[in-house]
Amino acid sequence: MTSLYNYFTDLTELLLAVLESILVKSEAAYIAEMQVRWPDDALYDHCLEFLSSFHAFWERNSRLLHLRNNMADQLDVRMMRHRVACAQPIIQLIVQQMGQDLTDHPSPAYGMATVLYTGIERVVTVATDIEMQNMIQGSFSHSIDHYLKPEARLLELGIREYRAA
Repeated sequence: MTSLYNYFTDLTELLLAVLESILVKSEAAYIAEMQVRWPDDALYDHCLEFLSSFHAFWERNSRLLHLRNNMADQLDVRMMRHRVACAQPIIQLIVQQMGQDLTDHPSPAYGMATVLYTGIERVVTVATDIEMQNMIQGSFSHSIDHYLKPEARLLELGIREYRAA
């Protein structure tokens, strides 16, 4: 342990360093899927594909991501900043999928994208949290489609509404 402190001032700094290395992989895991405009006739399929990739990324890194979120929920400012910084590119990509102006911030589109992202993160959090699944065992479906498909539908509806505006 003492040699760690030669490189990191505390355990939060170490966790942030580890998180940064895994978040570099997020580009290939799910962000790249959102960088091309999804066609209207396959919008739901693309939403579901994005959510499936996002969930798979969370599942592979759930212990670290849950730890980060728990620390952020306990008001660790560095973890809160990290969580927000990770959310912002996805929120911007949702706004872009909506066909809205990225420079018009804050806007109703950014508000909708933020709400949609919050739901997305919550769904993957619940779906990858074994302790939470055990607590709500009777009403918890272990099928990820039970959560991803409705979330994909909400994402699709949000994007469609702003595209039509």
